[in-house]
Amino acid sequence: MKRYLLLLIVAALSIATTSASGLDAMKRDSLSQRGKFLPTRGRIDRKIGQHNFVYKGEVMLGLTGSYGILPHIDLTTSDSAATVTYPLATAPITLEKIQIGTKSTEGSASFIGVQLSAYDYRTQPIPVSATLLDASDADLLGAIVALMVEHIGAALSKRIIAEGTDNKDFAAILKNCTEVAAESSDEITYDDIVNLMAGVKAPFDAVNRAKFVVSSQTRKALLKIRDLNGHPIYVRDMSGAGPATLFGHEVVVDDAMEDIASGAKVMLFGDLKTYKCRLVRGVRVRTYDEQQYADYNCIGVQGFVTGDGRPVRAAGSVEPIAVLKLA
Repeated sequence: MKRYLLLLIVAALSIATTSASGLDAMKRDSLSQRGKFLPTRGRIDRKIGQHNFVYKGEVMLGLTGSYGILPHIDLTTSDSAATVTYPLATAPITLEKIQIGTKSTEGSASFIGVQLSAYDYRTQPIPVSATLLDASDADLLGAIVALMVEHIGAALSKRIIAEGTDNKDFAAILKNCTEVAAESSDEITYDDIVNLMAGVKAPFDAVNRAKFVVSSQTRKALLKIRDLNGHPIYVRDMSGAGPATLFGHEVVVDDAMEDIASGAKVMLFGDLKTYKCRLVRGVRVRTYDEQQYADYNCIGVQGFVTGDGRPVRAAGSVEPIAVLKLA
């Protein structure tokens, strides 16, 4: 009997030991599946490690945020820097009535290719304190990368709107569109906006195609303009579900546009999709740990973008975009 009781006690201890080992193994497996480096409480996990790396220490991201005009142009991303060609008709393509027994006559229109190249741009390297990164409970490196992309998007928008030279560079919209003269040198009037809209012909002036582009300061001026019945012409969707509109057309705010001043080009109107832009592998942000940064207990962060952009339209055709220029 004593021998039987002893065997039962040994068996019970064995089961308890096995159960504890099993629980420990399950905990280890759970931690392993969740990843070696678990985010601490309050950390923002931006999944930086899941992005595609182009070179060692370089992360590639798309311009997924809203950077003024960028979501409204025809922007594409390619994997290589090879030249991209857009087909374009040199003249309007017409229809002729078919007459029985007659052959087709060749028209004057032909197709040509408008090419976009790939030019390189970069930010200055920015040192980031390793102590700052280590001491924070938040994902500071991820936040810095996202902030770099935001600033690069704003700089790219400025080059597309105003700064591009078209000499191995982006072509700026303000330098390649129809100018409409305003009545005043220091304000925008109701009639100015009407004349600007009249400067863009069909089909580019359609409500579902044409948009306004203004700076934040110019938007403030537009908010004060009223029609003859005292109603504001700048209409906001108070629910936030839709964009602000002016005469039914969406208003895009981009501070790359010039503010109200004598001779300034203050308002764009037209089909922004006629501006073609291509980027190679999106925006790249690279980190450095070379000695020049290690000496100061820092890492270096630098942004890169490769691309080109220009308006694509037939020679001699109706201009798809116009700009209001103050006197």
